[in-house]
Amino acid sequence: RPPLRFVRSAQGLQASDNKALALDHEGYLWIATADGLARFDGIGMRIWRYDPGALDSLPGNNIQALHVDRHDRIWFAMESSGIGMLDAPNRELHLYRKADHPQIGSDDTWTITSRGDDLWFGTYDAGVHRMRADGRIERWTAQDGLPSDTILALAFDAAGTLWVATDKGLGRIVDGHASAVPLPGAGEPPLVYTLTPIGGALWVATSAGVWRHDADGRWIQPAWSSMFERPNAMKVI
Repeated sequence: RPPLRFVRSAQGLQASDNKALALDHEGYLWIATADGLARFDGIGMRIWRYDPGALDSLPGNNIQALHVDRHDRIWFAMESSGIGMLDAPNRELHLYRKADHPQIGSDDTWTITSRGDDLWFGTYDAGVHRMRADGRIERWTAQDGLPSDTILALAFDAAGTLWVATDKGLGRIVDGHASAVPLPGAGEPPLVYTLTPIGGALWVATSAGVWRHDADGRWIQPAWSSMFERPNAMKVI
């Protein structure tokens, strides 16, 4: 069994408030922190952060979301500063912000995922966006059928449905059509924290407990679900 190791300031990780982890195709560990984007090679860190004197500086240090796509590009979201992308293999920085891409509804992105060559991201108060390989951007909001415009998590299931976690319940996008999805027995739509596909099932963690959506369409709420109602909400599965 591999020994347990801790990565701390001695390895160059200055921030202790870490939001997300991701492995790239070469085995580097990427860490979204409150003080920049870190890459760990097993020995030390390289940090990307705001530097007013550098042309390739990040516009912000608080990294809120992190994703590695199938082309080994590193996508990350910065608080109120849009989305950044480090391309492969040179890790040149590209920025996507509302000022340059008016189709983007907000510079506060809280979740990023991808399917094929399409990048999907969810924002604070501006819905879900899809950016195609050619740069076209589409957007879905509550006016299109989502339960809310504030998006907390996104996940694709095995069938290609995009599930959408919001602060006012669960939604999904199928073939470009958005809709709200009621959780059986939940009463008022709960705040949905995370979405985790495991096998053919989707696990949904909310302020009202935990649900599992099976490939046959059934919803199951485990007997232990009530243990994770707010204030003991499960934020990671």
